[in-house]
Amino acid sequence: IGSYTHCAFTNPGSGRFKPGTEANPHVGVKEVINSVDEVRIETFCERQRARAVVAAIRTAHPYEEPVIYLVPLLAEEDL
Repeated sequence: IGSYTHCAFTNPGSGRFKPGTEANPHVGVKEVINSVDEVRIETFCERQRARAVVAAIRTAHPYEEPVIYLVPLLAEEDL
């Protein structure tokens, strides 16, 4: 962002989930509501790198279904 790199926002919290019978959870127990400490990470990347970034997250993340939101941003000059 401007002259800054490696910008991110992190927020600790509790993740809750109930793996189904066909799931293969990294943590937790099937058919039970589980709660684990997690950290939400918000960062940005250039649009043309988004596919590669998502692929890297899915490769590195231990969860079967990591939650990934992609939100396009507008630059001030585009307002």
